[in-house]
Amino acid sequence: MIEQFDLEDAEKDLGRHRTLALEDGNKIHFKSTDPYGFWTVNFDKGQMPESLTGVYTSFDQAETAVRSYLNSKKRTVDAVAEISKEPT
Repeated sequence: MIEQFDLEDAEKDLGRHRTLALEDGNKIHFKSTDPYGFWTVNFDKGQMPESLTGVYTSFDQAETAVRSYLNSKKRTVDAVAEISKEPT
């Protein structure tokens, strides 16, 4: 018997707070908020860029926006040390 895949349950399993650690020591936090699960982006250090102050419908969209921003600032994606999931 084949079980039906539930995308909503899969997203919950991945965690609602993720951190992108950069080689320079800065961290970028991705957080999913209720009731709709929109994702927001925040930096530990420095001013938040205007282009990243919105909300995103998925973690993938938020991560893509951050990577595009890093690329535009000549910070390559290789500068990313890790993405970790934190407890909800």
